[in-house]
Amino acid sequence: MKRLLIPLIACLLFSSCGTQHTDYITSNTGEGATLTPIIPSGSGYYYNDNSNCRLALKYYDTASDKSIYLCSRPECTHDGNEFCNATSRKYVFVGMAEYEGELYIEACEYRENESVYKLLRAEKDGTGMSEISAFAKQQTDGDNSFISVVSHCNPVIHRGKAYLTYRLERDNSVSTWGIAEVDICTGVSKIILEEKSDGYMDHVSACGDDLFFMLFSRGDYNFDYILYHYDIKSGEIKELVCPRNYPREGTAHDGRYIYTAFENNKYGVYSYDPKTNSTELLDNPISVFFSDATGGLRLKYDGKYWYACKNIRQNVETYRFAIFSDSFERLAEFDVPGENTDISPDILDGILYLQYYSRVLKCPVDDILKENIHWDEAYRFDRKIDRELEENAEN
Repeated sequence: MKRLLIPLIACLLFSSCGTQHTDYITSNTGEGATLTPIIPSGSGYYYNDNSNCRLALKYYDTASDKSIYLCSRPECTHDGNEFCNATSRKYVFVGMAEYEGELYIEACEYRENESVYKLLRAEKDGTGMSEISAFAKQQTDGDNSFISVVSHCNPVIHRGKAYLTYRLERDNSVSTWGIAEVDICTGVSKIILEEKSDGYMDHVSACGDDLFFMLFSRGDYNFDYILYHYDIKSGEIKELVCPRNYPREGTAHDGRYIYTAFENNKYGVYSYDPKTNSTELLDNPISVFFSDATGGLRLKYDGKYWYACKNIRQNVETYRFAIFSDSFERLAEFDVPGENTDISPDILDGILYLQYYSRVLKCPVDDILKENIHWDEAYRFDRKIDRELEENAEN
């Protein structure tokens, strides 16, 4: 490749190792129902395409309707060779996030006698991909088959620290789940928590000095949930009893953990205060909105608006969406097609993205608030995904 024509404005605005780092935005993670999170940027999208290599970063340009490898090396074959800045055969892609103009990738490297989880940094102009830290490892005796490289959460990066979930050894249905903290400038890492579970770790969210995450385990009839609070400043971690059943979606907000849950045969929005160890049902329009949901709950906050999504039919033919102000005033409510699959909303730079299994739709939030709703196709996935990764993600 001679040149990599990707907008570099975001790259020039920030330095990942500046004196002051930005806060984590819950809507801006690239997370979704697909195995390939996308990250909107400029006139296109960054994503991982593991149809050729298990780590293969690409940029899709909407104007030309073409994808290019995130590598600026002339004549590179992008086949996983050691000189390519976009592809690798030694890493397995786990998750990705954008932070301060750069891409951060959680990956797992399979070696002869161990597997190692690492945090990588990729330049948006394709000039390089480098290792920041190796933060967790597992001895394998040459057998990596029992390591299911899957994370239910993409990297959460907040005030210069990356928070990464991972899964290690598996004994029958029980795995060791962990969450690590990595300084993106120095590469210094530490394990916040490792616990055995037959479920998974999810709902990682940061706000101010608070980090929240949940550990799910399978009970006799349903999932059991443990909510954890990590004080970023002091390093103290507390196991909190989750006082309501079936938490579905959560986010840190103003020192509290706001989440959706099911009780008394209906969904609602709850607020947990770690300082008082107390929970309350929020009597607000979002709780009313969720009360008749059949599932598929999503709740996002972008610093200005709350975005709520629910499934209103069991066969996921239709989802209903609503936008609320910071004070929970309902500003808009509308239906979106379900396309017989789960959807994941993401909000970035004033645009609402709906990520489906095979494509992504978008509409500016201002247009929605003006009742001018129009869904444009932002991107369509090439679903040539490694079947082994799909099977591992389902187990």
